[in-house]
Amino acid sequence: AGHVADPVAAAGQGAPLKVDAGRERHDDAGEGGVQRFGRQATAAEQLVGRTIGGNYREGFVRTLRLTTVWNLAMAGALSLFFLVAGEALVNLVTTIPQVREEARLYLWLAALTPLTGVIAFQMDGVYIGATWSRDMSRMMLLSFAVYIAAWAILTPVLGNTGLWLSLHVFLLCRGA
Repeated sequence: AGHVADPVAAAGQGAPLKVDAGRERHDDAGEGGVQRFGRQATAAEQLVGRTIGGNYREGFVRTLRLTTVWNLAMAGALSLFFLVAGEALVNLVTTIPQVREEARLYLWLAALTPLTGVIAFQMDGVYIGATWSRDMSRMMLLSFAVYIAAWAILTPVLGNTGLWLSLHVFLLCRGA
């Protein structure tokens, strides 16, 4: 494969993407929708690696913008799906009335998870692609410490809602 001047433009066009010491992975457009969610993080990882390796700052910034827009759009759609179809999904999972009732109380918090977690998972791809593992580990430890503090404060007061809110605080901190 030849040099690609703009790796962001090459994404999604079947261009071979160099990853991990020369192994090639091809972008196959024929995969199903669920697999595409994971592919966004992989795309960020591969494109960031390419732009960092090529010392291509403009491409790095474009990659961040492009993956952020796509990831936020998909997270919004997924959150909306859970808000709209969540009750039906709960009914598919259980027939026990008490479990259904309890699940419905927290459905809105579960539906927020794609939105609060999207940047955290995108940044995983960015940090891995840029080989910033040490920074990613430090951020994870800091996020965990913030989660423990939020959990210790919120859960005794708000119960399960506090636990959910602590999860969202953790995800938001990871994405910061």
